[in-house]
Amino acid sequence: MTLDVLHSIDSKGSNAEEIRESQRERGLLVEIEVTQMYTDWVKMDFEVNQASKEINAVQKNIAVKKKAKESADDLIAQKKELDALIEKKLKGTKE
Repeated sequence: MTLDVLHSIDSKGSNAEEIRESQRERGLLVEIEVTQMYTDWVKMDFEVNQASKEINAVQKNIAVKKKAKESADDLIAQKKELDALIEKKLKGTKE
């Protein structure tokens, strides 16, 4: 039987202690590092999604300003910062 990540996460309706006991019986590693990795990934995914929403809002404001022939340099700089933040978070995920 293969183990699914969600089987080791109590908040997803599973019993992580059953997985640990199964691992003990087999003489395998008891600590489940995947749970922490999954939790970190969920947090990072949420942060990236929030930053993407901010980028979308800034992009709409840039379009409004450009349509009105106004300067949007400050918004463009803000968008570049958010783009860099997302890139950094996604790069950290791959590691």
